[in-house]
Amino acid sequence: MVSPAVQQIINEFTPILQSFAIGRYAIAIGGSWGKGTADSISDVDFRLFADKVVQGDAWTAAAEGFFAAAERHRQDDVTVDDFWPRTISLVDEELDKWLAGELHSMEVVWSIWGYHLPADIANQYVVADPCGIIAGWKERLTTYPTALKKAIIDKHLGSL
Repeated sequence: MVSPAVQQIINEFTPILQSFAIGRYAIAIGGSWGKGTADSISDVDFRLFADKVVQGDAWTAAAEGFFAAAERHRQDDVTVDDFWPRTISLVDEELDKWLAGELHSMEVVWSIWGYHLPADIANQYVVADPCGIIAGWKERLTTYPTALKKAIIDKHLGSL
């Protein structure tokens, strides 16, 4: 559950984020709001998943709208972080690898532990998912397959 102030941000940014998408899309919030651990200084971290993302002038126009809205909220002491656009096919491929037991974290500046796709999917607050994209990913993670369980145990057993 998000606060009324964050819900207003969601309502404002959803059509802006949709303008970046071509084809199917889903929008979520990650970070502390996605995990349910947000506090009064938490920023809003949007995720956009789409078949494709606009390019060129269409990207520039959509980005101008996004950053103008983000700046308006920053003046009200609410930080809307940049958003992370990814293609649905890329996430599908990465999730297939994880579920097959191929563990790999991605080094990113905002996490000292690295980025782990299953945890990110599980900890997203879904804003818009008209095609059931995020819902489908979450369903695939409901029961970890044997290969993934074994890979996690093998990776961490030594440190136990």
